[in-house]
Amino acid sequence: MKEPLILALDTSQTTTGVALCRGGEVLSSSVATGGSKHSESLFSQIEGALKEGGAAREEIRLVAVTRGPGSFTGLRVGIATAKGIAFGLGVEVAPVSTLKALALGAFAGEGTVAALVDAKKGQVYAAAYSKDMGEAIVEGAYAPEEFARLLKGCEKPLLLAGSGAKAYSEVFREILGDGFSVAPEKDWAIDPLKVAALGLRAFKRGEAVEPALLAPVYHRLSEAEENKKKG
Repeated sequence: MKEPLILALDTSQTTTGVALCRGGEVLSSSVATGGSKHSESLFSQIEGALKEGGAAREEIRLVAVTRGPGSFTGLRVGIATAKGIAFGLGVEVAPVSTLKALALGAFAGEGTVAALVDAKKGQVYAAAYSKDMGEAIVEGAYAPEEFARLLKGCEKPLLLAGSGAKAYSEVFREILGDGFSVAPEKDWAIDPLKVAALGLRAFKRGEAVEPALLAPVYHRLSEAEENKKKG
């Protein structure tokens, strides 16, 4: 059976990532910087990926996309694009956890890797994963102190990755002592190839969904929604 052609998208943070893979074979991959202006580069990157990969848009059999947590605006851009492409082609989408993609990109192969994104307001979006990428700590919005205490019960060694590890380094040091290390900052960006790999895994497990069912995962209300709720 021929491996599916997968288009993978990430707009969850400050970079815009696009990858094109045929199963596990990498045909094209690019990551563009430029703050939160995902919409300005996403479509040109997709066209560039198809051209570089020597593939036609009609050949795509799966769209994998980060579904959050992350930038509210960025996630909406990526998910709307993924839905539009999938609807047009009549294919499924594989929603991929931003935290899981981050963890997979940083993982050293042993113990537990924790992915943490600074969510501001004294919180982190975080989760922890074992070496088989199973959830050791379920993803969500945590107070750094709470998440650090949960990490104490995880298999060692502990590797932390992401902006939340830097923002609350003193908290983790106070609670975990020297019982953890932090991945290099170059490994904190979401690699669209990891999104493709996780999307393929979901596809083979029958976990891909119809585009109408694709929705972002924020783990908390946006500032506008919070203000509306208060008002």
